[in-house]
Amino acid sequence: MISLLSIFLLVSKNLISESSFFKRFSANIATKSVTENFIYLLFEQLSENDKYIRNLDSDYRILYRWRYKKDSTQVQISDDDIYNIIQDEPILTHNKIGAELKNQVQNSLSGKEPLYIWVILLESFKPQNGQWLYPKHEYSFTPYYDKLALSGLSFSNAWTVGGVTRAGQQGSLCGSWTGETSDAFRGTFKYYPVCIPELLNEKFTNSQSYYWYAGDLRFDDTQKFWTTHGIKFMTGLGDFAKDSESTWWGASDKSLFDKVNALVTIEPKVQLHIVMTLTNHPEFTLLHDLTYPDQSLLSKAEVNMQKTTYYTDLSLEIFINNLKNRKLNKKSNTTIWDQSLLIMVNDHGNFIPDLEYPLSDKSKNPDKLANMLTRANLVMHGGLVENVLKKLNLHTFNTDISKSQADIYPTLLDFLNINQIETISDSLFSEQRRWPVYTEGFGKVFVPPLHLNKYKVVQWKREDLLENKNVFIPKEDAEYYLTAKALFRLNEYLKIKGICCKKR
Repeated sequence: MISLLSIFLLVSKNLISESSFFKRFSANIATKSVTENFIYLLFEQLSENDKYIRNLDSDYRILYRWRYKKDSTQVQISDDDIYNIIQDEPILTHNKIGAELKNQVQNSLSGKEPLYIWVILLESFKPQNGQWLYPKHEYSFTPYYDKLALSGLSFSNAWTVGGVTRAGQQGSLCGSWTGETSDAFRGTFKYYPVCIPELLNEKFTNSQSYYWYAGDLRFDDTQKFWTTHGIKFMTGLGDFAKDSESTWWGASDKSLFDKVNALVTIEPKVQLHIVMTLTNHPEFTLLHDLTYPDQSLLSKAEVNMQKTTYYTDLSLEIFINNLKNRKLNKKSNTTIWDQSLLIMVNDHGNFIPDLEYPLSDKSKNPDKLANMLTRANLVMHGGLVENVLKKLNLHTFNTDISKSQADIYPTLLDFLNINQIETISDSLFSEQRRWPVYTEGFGKVFVPPLHLNKYKVVQWKREDLLENKNVFIPKEDAEYYLTAKALFRLNEYLKIKGICCKKR
């Protein structure tokens, strides 16, 4: 049996330097199971003969059958075969909402005014603490976000990709389905996701991508990752006044949004703004640089997270109101909001109890666990969305077809006519999917239903899938769950082999 020390020596020689290994390794570990899994994955990257890569041909044939509705006749399966079937052309046949929204983006690109695309990643901003997905709740800690969801485009069967911020960023902006042990942020795994900012640079000469954050950009090698992937303008903790109201993690969400409002300009023509909030994060410190219009909500909170969720909701409201009032120039009545497409989603799942499953509920039910841990709070809004709804004579739009946070990636690329998209994801506005959605986090893999209430959520232990152990497969819709299992295994294999993403 190979020793832990031997694994370390192999890893330090082949993957990353000895000086950085312990720092990255310790930052990646939260629980014993994650520790064991992380070591296991590192070892597998060095071994071609272990059980992790056994029976991949069987997984491939399952995907082939699901995708093409016939059996594969290949005798031997290569890495290219696996890559090609997973990264096959995404489904981008939009419904009428998506088609019209693409028209709005293209009209903005051909017009004189700038186009603002906002991807706002809201730290731990779970839908369970609001009412738009849970209308039976007596009260909501996200009253403004509920209004946005009910007046914009919402996705009630959407799921985050993982349990950490870096996975959510990589999923939303690079199209990766990755969890806390297989992301590319810190260089542990040597694959190169191709992200929207760098593709934007290639497509448009008059474009810029911005990363707005009020924390330490060195955390998770965030600055290194995003500058490598096309972002030249990054705001971090050092750009905020030292006396700004703050938490342990950095300056407040209100300070962050105020900074964005103060610095956003009418140039260049095409702008991508990535805004990453952080106040709603453990230790969940409630800040007081804004006014709480409903003080009673604070007293109703079961956990501090619900208070800080309300804080982020209010900060977002102030930000959007500023966008609506900010005219492009003195001679124009057009505002930044009018020229904006906003995509808002929680950065990751979270295990903190919430309204739907309070502290007293200790159920192990997979449906409850999946909802509590991994559901996405995914909403689109902005002036372009309002134009779509007005043109189609709609007040709002919602779909319960399963979606992934990583579907943001092909959706935006298609809206911008950036072709040759290679991703595991599909458009947010497709009426069908190539693959089942799965979501990973906290040592588990969840497979949500294709439609809400059609069938149950299934959960597996991550290590059981990696080791190809027998896991529970419901008899009803067994092919769906077998496909999800095979998809997870092959996708992890490609990442470990360093060939998961678009070829350069």
